Amino acid sequence: MIVPVTHWVIERACRLAAAWRQRLPADADFYVSVNLSAAALSDPGLRQYVTRVLEATHTPPRYLKLEVTEGGLINNVSTAREVLDAFHNIGVELMLDDFGTGNSSLSHLQRLPFDYVKIDRPFVNRTGRSAPTARSPRPFCR
Repeated sequence: MIVPVTHWVIERACRLAAAWRQRLPADADFYVSVNLSAAALSDPGLRQYVTRVLEATHTPPRYLKLEVTEGGLINNVSTAREVLDAFHNIGVELMLDDFGTGNSSLSHLQRLPFDYVKIDRPFVNRTGRSAPTARSPRPFCR
């Protein structure tokens, strides 16, 4: 059921974005974000569906952001890359969600077209909990 539910959520989010765009000032910067599961990401018709919904609702792609969890990528990175590249090419921005919860790999950030990376809070918290030792580097933040 996750794929049909995802389709419904994407359509509803785009319809809301279109309605909000009409009510907000022209210079308002906003977006709606939809989480994609691994199953939805593997749906061969997802890209075409999103394109049709964006057109039908008159929603510019920049108002839709799609979030993919790191775990959703692990099973099939090559298929995910094709789908994510297609979304990126039509102007939908992409977020890597929960980075640091699983098999974190910076190579995902280099090989996939993510516009944003949402780092998992426990991952960040773990970096500064204990006093540094000779083996543990100090966390560095700017």
